[in-house]
Amino acid sequence: MTEAVFEKHVGSLFTMYLYKNNMVFLRLDKVNHVGVKTAPDQTEKPGALALSSIAMTAFSLVFDSNNVEVPQDSYLVDHGVLGRFTMFLVPGLALSGKKTCIAYFSSFKQA
Repeated sequence: MTEAVFEKHVGSLFTMYLYKNNMVFLRLDKVNHVGVKTAPDQTEKPGALALSSIAMTAFSLVFDSNNVEVPQDSYLVDHGVLGRFTMFLVPGLALSGKKTCIAYFSSFKQA
């Protein structure tokens, strides 16, 4: 999934499944663009893959965790439009008295 896909769902709810059949509802508060970095062409080096430059795009998702402290771990999450998938979440800063959690994503493509 891409940054643009998640941007369309800011404000929507995700269901996070915990152990022992417990659930927490997360609200997607923000999508942060982290950046784009392009690795230089390495095809001249011995053993290098025959690829041109590789671009990496990174972004993070900030969720309101409904005042639940979310330990760092991988969680199964469900969204009405995006479906069910696994996200690695880490605790975030408390913003305006709300507990948050963050997911980091990166994607690679040939530039």
